[in-house]
Amino acid sequence: MTKKSRTRARTTATTPAKDAPAPEVPRPVRGPPTPGAVLYWDYLQPAGVSEGAFAKHAGIKLPSLSRIIWGSRRLKALNARRIAKATDTEPAYWLGLQAAREIWLSEQRDAADVEVMDPFKWLRAGRQARASGDRAKGEGPLASQTGA
Repeated sequence: MTKKSRTRARTTATTPAKDAPAPEVPRPVRGPPTPGAVLYWDYLQPAGVSEGAFAKHAGIKLPSLSRIIWGSRRLKALNARRIAKATDTEPAYWLGLQAAREIWLSEQRDAADVEVMDPFKWLRAGRQARASGDRAKGEGPLASQTGA
């Protein structure tokens, strides 16, 4: 019985020239940061404060704060007020971060479901109906209240 020799064909990888620009690597789409990420990276980390110490100072349960920081729980108004008081900021700042994140997530998730619409179509239709004197044909939320 003879042994077969297993040899691999060598392939030479082409390397870019040293002067050539590096190829652009597509960056992952991450969106706006969560309020918890901002709290952790901009407030707690630079100050050397632990999550537990901050939770105790702010009056927030540690598991809740931890979930907010790591993005598995959304920030609600009460905790936004507590975090704002503990960091000497405004609750609107923290809630604005949460709103920006939720709007971005909604746009990513529901982009195909939202159809393009004419923003004030119902308003123009109501004005046209009033201009023609026929209120019964008006459209929109106030059409039934105008009385015909």
